[in-house]
Amino acid sequence: MSIEKTLSQRRAPVFTVTSLVVTLLVEAVVVAECSHPGDEWAKMGTGIITLFAMSVGAFVNVIVGVVAFARRENWGFLIAVTGIALWVVTVWGITKLWY
Repeated sequence: MSIEKTLSQRRAPVFTVTSLVVTLLVEAVVVAECSHPGDEWAKMGTGIITLFAMSVGAFVNVIVGVVAFARRENWGFLIAVTGIALWVVTVWGITKLWY
């Protein structure tokens, strides 16, 4: 896919940008919550907050990705799915390194 095709879209890629913003917000929450170790209660609270943020973010990203795909926005659904995979890899990496 060439850059000319991406820049010459008829519609503004609103849903793709929304997916990117949701991805970055949830990634910030995941990193902030998972990066501080604590006692057992803190770990449980961190897990609940992280799971909630990832669940809501995944739901929003899937809906926004499907709409972006239906509108034929370039890279719309791929960016949404990549965002979800990024959260899973981040949580896996942090738990393997620090816990």
